[in-house]
Amino acid sequence: MEKPSGYYISDEVYRIRLLHELIIFDWYDHPDTFSLVNAYSISLYRQYAIGFPASAIELQNWHPQCIGQPKEEVFAMELSQVDVQLAVARMFGYIDWTDVIERMTDMDIEYERTIDLMLSGDVNGFRRKVKIRPELATMHSPLGHRAGLIHYLTANGLETTRQITPYAAPEMLQILLDAGADPEMSSNIYGGSQAIDLIQSSAHPQAAGVVEAMIRILNPS
Repeated sequence: MEKPSGYYISDEVYRIRLLHELIIFDWYDHPDTFSLVNAYSISLYRQYAIGFPASAIELQNWHPQCIGQPKEEVFAMELSQVDVQLAVARMFGYIDWTDVIERMTDMDIEYERTIDLMLSGDVNGFRRKVKIRPELATMHSPLGHRAGLIHYLTANGLETTRQITPYAAPEMLQILLDAGADPEMSSNIYGGSQAIDLIQSSAHPQAAGVVEAMIRILNPS
């Protein structure tokens, strides 16, 4: 898998996308949120169990005991499948695995496709999609973080495989606002974060060089 040219992707996120390549390929085949989160959890646990280096990155970000720990220590912990389930649950915005089960709901495959279209940097395709279905601009993900498309553009606090930033992010953001997206749209990310806060604290838009332009669009005053 070669790195794309339409969006910025860090080396760590690139390695994690390789780690979950089969999950990414089958993403749209999952009918409900539990099916997707469970498949992601199984994928991560299998790779962690065989010592695949990128698996430690996700655990360092999402498992309470692994945050701030070196990779060697993460593997030395010999985490169980239950531990990995907790990390993946938190990544998707749930409290724990019980929360994943209790809040299971249908996936919106069209919404998922629109996220990936937007993050790919296809401005014209994204503009056409939102013009046909302007309600996409105001929808929330059925996953625990309840992210809108505007939050996915921040590449912060969401599933790691989607923490990428299209170089056309400012233009994408304007398309969403023109279609009715609320710049202060709520989410469950980090307990409740708006897009402007997520952009300012995300390394990915910064590395892509789009932070200032996005902030000016969100807060023109």
